[in-house]
Amino acid sequence: MTDENGYAIFPSRRIKPFDGMEITAEVWEEAHSYHTQALQFHNRFFHGVGILDGLDVIASDPADNIVYIMPGAAVDPLGRMLVLAEPVAYDFGDAATGTLYLTISYREKERGGKAASEEAPRYLEQDFVITARASLPTQTQIELARLTRATRNAPIGNAADPLQPQRNEIDLRYRLQVPVKELHKLSAGVIYLGKVKNKTNGRGLSAMAEELQEHSAWSLIVEDNLKLDKSVLSYGLLYLVAEGELAWDEAQISTLKAFLDQDGLLFIENCDKAASDSIQKLCDQLKINLKPVRKEHALLSKPWHFAEAPAGFAKEGELQAKDGVVVSSFNYGRLWFGDCAEGTPSREVIRSAMEFGHNLMVYLEDQLG
Repeated sequence: MTDENGYAIFPSRRIKPFDGMEITAEVWEEAHSYHTQALQFHNRFFHGVGILDGLDVIASDPADNIVYIMPGAAVDPLGRMLVLAEPVAYDFGDAATGTLYLTISYREKERGGKAASEEAPRYLEQDFVITARASLPTQTQIELARLTRATRNAPIGNAADPLQPQRNEIDLRYRLQVPVKELHKLSAGVIYLGKVKNKTNGRGLSAMAEELQEHSAWSLIVEDNLKLDKSVLSYGLLYLVAEGELAWDEAQISTLKAFLDQDGLLFIENCDKAASDSIQKLCDQLKINLKPVRKEHALLSKPWHFAEAPAGFAKEGELQAKDGVVVSSFNYGRLWFGDCAEGTPSREVIRSAMEFGHNLMVYLEDQLG
């Protein structure tokens, strides 16, 4: 359905009641249809057509003719909600080969008394129909999956490689997903440790926060140049920027332990070798066993893909992570601000650093579980 046709969903008039007005079944139906159509219009244009959440399709274990559609929700082209509250099994049987499309569509069932004349109310119950067909889905159907079946009794399995499903494997690539933007709000405190000469990392983090607000579901509130004391326990993320050799007192170690114990997130940047050695000693004291970040690590693959850690203010560096702690010697904060150790950074370099910042937030969120 085109957007132009979709506009017809919007109700152009509604009943205006008055004292003494006769409420017939027809009047009642028209009055409530206004709200139903308005809701459908909202669903159609504010959320979009497609799968909102869930409705994953998985194979039986061991594989056979049956697949399972998991709980979830979708909006059809008329703005009607399709909701599965429980898993549903669908049996492809052995009646067809070739490409098959598994779809879900909206329907209503009338329930109530045995006869329409009974005084007991009757109900229209929202329901759904799941079918497998050999032709492309119609405009009122939502595609859940497709597969190419080699023989009538070939067992149906999950795709070994979801990006390249093979014959007899469930193909989820053509599902129409509606992006749901769930806002994640996080307060971040920036702390400079040692002898940091250029304190622009906080401003860089603020620039990255603006980028996240514009292009992701993250709302990052940044407070710059804080002291490492108990006051930082109210923040969700601490961004430690270290330069030179550092000495830790018991109060600082105790504060960081308490911060991590309450599931706080740490992003640490070392500006030089001395700071790197000091931060390693700090991690040892906090019993954080950092691991080098390599290709396919979540920090380099979700949502943006990198073959290796992108350059920061420093072109070369090291990236380590463990649970909710990330340690970098690339000095991304200064690049987010627009600085580079070797002249003026290109837009491509800044863009890569911003995308890494998005990955960083997603990774840290995942650690909170």
